Amino acid sequence: MPTPPLVLGHLDERIRIVVRPDESLLGLNVAPDSTGNGWQLTARQSQDCGASWTPTAPLLDLDPEAGGWGGCQPLATMDGEVHVLLMCDAGTGVFGLPGRPRQPKPLPDRHLDVWHARTDGGGSRWRDPVRIWEGYTGSINSAVQLRNGRIVLPFARLTSRTWSARGDGLDAFWFAGTSTTMALISDDGEHWQDRNVELKVQTPSIGTYGAVEPVVVERDDGVLWMLIRTQLGRFYESTSTDGASWTPARPSSILSSDSP
Repeated sequence: MPTPPLVLGHLDERIRIVVRPDESLLGLNVAPDSTGNGWQLTARQSQDCGASWTPTAPLLDLDPEAGGWGGCQPLATMDGEVHVLLMCDAGTGVFGLPGRPRQPKPLPDRHLDVWHARTDGGGSRWRDPVRIWEGYTGSINSAVQLRNGRIVLPFARLTSRTWSARGDGLDAFWFAGTSTTMALISDDGEHWQDRNVELKVQTPSIGTYGAVEPVVVERDDGVLWMLIRTQLGRFYESTSTDGASWTPARPSSILSSDSP
């Protein structure tokens, strides 16, 4: 008989977990604050590889005046700091507020801007979040620090592309959906650059969204490997040596449903 999996813990939150340099685990989540009128970044910690966790504790208040908050992609960097990438709807109703029904605006008018918060002093104190990108992204599933210290943040952005306005050149002869995969980079963990990365994938029908929800890892050879969600029955892939420029997306060998 196979050995059943070991249950390490029952958590009410859907935390995103990072391993800190001291090998402790930090699980972060965006949740309603104690008043029920706003959001906050919360945390649990584990010192025994996830076998037990501390109670949920608030880390950082998220300004409700900026909009509704959601998403949470943490990254523990080599200098002992923790970075977290968040999404804020800028009052367009994508997340709304706790206890209130969501009333999202039509898709072309929605925002899920990307915000960045980080610690100082080896994780001892948090800075307030700052917006590093404005637009609409469906989710953030990945962030990675390279061996040279550069941080790479891939995600997909909503474009104005439609079937009747597919683009110029070769783009006029296919449809890449409404989304394009891109990447931001930071060499100091504070300032972010958009190098105009645009990774597109042909869609099988007019009403689909194209290349979305990428995930990146750095391989042993130092090359970055990106897998991209598509509607074509498999992940597509792209590679980079610096996170700033990427090869055109092409089919990978990994079969997949339309899922990240």
